[in-house]
Amino acid sequence: MFFLNLSVGEFLAIAGALSGLITALYFFDRSKRKKTVSTLRFWTGALGAEQEKRRKSVRQPWSLLLQLVSVLLLLLALARPQWGSRNSEIRNTVLLLDTSSASSWTVGGSSVLRREKDLALQYLARINSRERVMLVRVDALASPATPFTTDRTQLRNEINASTATYSALNVERALMYSRQAASRAAGSVGEVVYIGPKKTVEGFSGMTPGLRVLNVPAGIENCGLRGLTVSRAEGEEAWRAAVTLKNDGKQKRVLTLSARFSATPFAARRITLQPHEEVAASYQFVASAAGRLAIRLDPHDDLPADDEVSVMVPANERAKVIVYSSRAEAWRPLLNADTSLNVKYELPDQYTAHPEADAIVLDRFAPRVRPQVQSLWVDAPSAGSPLPVESEVFDQAIAQWNTDDELGAGLHARDVLLPKAKVFQTFDKDYVVASIRKGPVAVVRPSSDSSEKFAAVGFDFIGEPLRYKVTSPLLFANLMRWLAPQAFRAVQVIAEPVGLADVTLDDSEHPDNVRVTDDSGRAMPFLLAGKRLQFFVESPTVAHVVTGQSERILSLVLPEVATQEWNVPAAVPEGLPGFSRQGAVAMDLWQMLACLGGLGFV
Repeated sequence: MFFLNLSVGEFLAIAGALSGLITALYFFDRSKRKKTVSTLRFWTGALGAEQEKRRKSVRQPWSLLLQLVSVLLLLLALARPQWGSRNSEIRNTVLLLDTSSASSWTVGGSSVLRREKDLALQYLARINSRERVMLVRVDALASPATPFTTDRTQLRNEINASTATYSALNVERALMYSRQAASRAAGSVGEVVYIGPKKTVEGFSGMTPGLRVLNVPAGIENCGLRGLTVSRAEGEEAWRAAVTLKNDGKQKRVLTLSARFSATPFAARRITLQPHEEVAASYQFVASAAGRLAIRLDPHDDLPADDEVSVMVPANERAKVIVYSSRAEAWRPLLNADTSLNVKYELPDQYTAHPEADAIVLDRFAPRVRPQVQSLWVDAPSAGSPLPVESEVFDQAIAQWNTDDELGAGLHARDVLLPKAKVFQTFDKDYVVASIRKGPVAVVRPSSDSSEKFAAVGFDFIGEPLRYKVTSPLLFANLMRWLAPQAFRAVQVIAEPVGLADVTLDDSEHPDNVRVTDDSGRAMPFLLAGKRLQFFVESPTVAHVVTGQSERILSLVLPEVATQEWNVPAAVPEGLPGFSRQGAVAMDLWQMLACLGGLGFV
C-alpha cells in the first residue's frame, strides 16, 4: 500500500497534531454545574475541589476514541492510499493504427487493415481494463480518433470504423505525435503500439521509448500506374496522353493496358515489365467536347487501387470573337489561322453593345455606346476613342516595346515606321504596350466596376504597309491573349499520387500570376520558391494551378505507394503482450475510508 497525496511522515505529523488537539478538548470541560454553598466565602474552594476531581479521568472515553478513529479515516482518505504496487499505476497507452495506402493491400483474401483491426482488438483484450488508451490513425499525418480513455466500447467502435487512405505512412511524424500526446496527459507514460505493415516511402530506422510493434505483413508483388499526363499545346486540337507504369515486385509481369475516352475505346496494348522496371505508353486523340479518359491495367494484383485511373479532359474552348469591320478580307488571313478563335465578321452598323461573344474588335470606328464585353479598338476616330487622344503624328517609328510582361512578348523591332498614329493620354491603371517618342500608341486597361477591360491601338496595323511587318500578328496575338486568356492557355491534366504535389513553372510563367484552387473554386494553400510550386493533399483531390498562359489540372487520385521498409531496432518488442498485463492495478481506498470516517461523526 502507498499514498498518492501524502508521504508517511506528513501523514503521521498531521495525525498526531489532530489527535492531540481532540484529546485536549476532551479534558477541557466548560459545562455549567449547579452548586449550593452556605456562603460565598466557600465558593472558590468548592469549585477548585470539583475541577481537580473531574480532571483525573475522561468522562466519555468511547466518544473520544470514535472521534480519533473518524479523523484518522478522513485523513487517510485525503492521503489517497492505494492497495498494490506503485508499478501498477494506471498508464497511458498510444495505439497507432496504420491506415495508409499499404493497409489496403489484399493478402490471402483478407485486407491488411482487417488484420490490423483484429490485432488491435486482441491487444485491448490483453491489457488491463483500467489502462487508458488513445487510438491514433496514422498515414502521412497522425489523426487522433479518441482521447485517452478506458471506454473499451468507444475504442472498439473507432477501430472498426477505420478505413484505408491514399497517402503513405510517415513513421517519424507518427512517433513524434505519440511522444507529445503521452507526455502531456496525466498519469504515467505507457506503451506506444504500432500496428501495420511497416511500409514507408522513405526508409526509417528510428524508435521511441516504450515502443511495441505488431507487424502485419503486406504483399510485395505490385504493378501499377504511377502517373498520367494529358496535354494540349496552344492552338492545337489534338490531345497527347502519356501513361507511366512501374513494377515494384520481384517477378516479371505481363499486363494488358486498356484506354477509353468517353465511349470510344482505344486498342489494348500488351506490356511486359521486368522487376522494378518503369515504362511509359503514349496516346494521341482529337476531342472537341469534354470527356473522361480512363486507363486500366489487367489483371489486378494485391493493390487494386493503383490499377486504374481516370481524369476529366476539358473541352477545347474557342473564344468567340466578333470583328466589326468594313474590310473583313483584310482580317481573315490573320484570324482564320488561329484555331483557338471562333470568328464572326459583321459590318459596323450591325454593332450591339451586348453581343454574344467573349471579345470584339472595333476596326476604325467608335460606337456611341461602349461595349459591355472585352474589346480591341484599332485606329478609332479621335472623337470616340476609349482613351483621350493628345495628338496625331505622321511617319514616326516605334521607340519602345514594353517587354516586361506577356503583352510585349516577342516584340523587339525598332524599325517599325508608323505612317499615322494617335498618341494617347494614360492614367494610373493603364499599361503601355508600345510608345513613340511623343508618347504611348498602344495601351491596355484592366476591367473595373464601370467597364470591361479593353485594348486601344492608335495605328492601323492591318492596312498597308504594316500588315507585312512581323510585329503586327505578334501584337494582335498578345492583345487577344490578354483579352481572352482562357482560349490561349496551354492545358495539362495530370493524374498523380495523393500527397505532396510538386509543379515546376516554365520560364514564361510569372510567379505573381499563380493561383491554386480546388474543383469548387476555393483557394488552396501552396508554397512557391522560385519556379517550384508545392502543396499537400491527404485525400483524393482535383486541384487547378492557373498562371497567365497555362492551366494545370492535377487529379491527385492515385494511392501513394510505399516501397521502403521501416527497420525497427532489435531491442523493440514485437507481438502481443502476455496476459500478465491483465493483473490488478493498485486499488483506490479513499472512497471507502471517507464513508467510514463520515459515519463516525453521525
